[in-house]
Amino acid sequence: MKLIKKAVLFALFAAFLKSMWLVPVNAQSESAETSEPTSSAQDSEDFSTGSVVPELLEIGDWVVNCTTERETKTTECAMIQPIYDGTGETQSAIIEIFAAGNDNPLISANAILVTPLGTNLEQGIFLQVDDILPQRNYRLNYCLQNGCVARMAFFGSEVEEMKNGSQMVLTLFAYNSDQPLGYTISLNGFTKSFEILQNPALIREQ
Repeated sequence: MKLIKKAVLFALFAAFLKSMWLVPVNAQSESAETSEPTSSAQDSEDFSTGSVVPELLEIGDWVVNCTTERETKTTECAMIQPIYDGTGETQSAIIEIFAAGNDNPLISANAILVTPLGTNLEQGIFLQVDDILPQRNYRLNYCLQNGCVARMAFFGSEVEEMKNGSQMVLTLFAYNSDQPLGYTISLNGFTKSFEILQNPALIREQ
């Protein structure tokens, strides 16, 4: 996929996030193996073209988006990937990953995953890197007009699995159905993209 097409997808996702943060969130997402809270995603005002300078870079199957505040010169980055169905033509979900802050040294990354409307909230979603077990279960926090939202935190060990893996398998369930729906998230370019999240200055060296 061309960078321009991914850039459009990012812009749409950014607009979705901007509306999403207008909805109160009473519960943080968590893995079945931990109750550690996630930190907030980039503030919606970061996407205002008047106050920030955006930079986009395609790395493998990811697009890294960095925004620099014009006044403070502070740069924050996120990596994003649309998730397609088995045909590879229809976008079914989208994921954004960003580096975690220093509040919890065990957490290396946070993420926002948007799944289709009609996703079974009680079942949650399952993520697995390649064939590594166990699958990790995450709550879906709520649904809005454009999809259902899961906010997730990843341990350092989970990030290392992603760096060494080839794909993540996303499993979810439709409402009133026990039939699992499987999708894949490519990890091609994950390591290099995540390095930029940790050190945003690297985007200008690519």
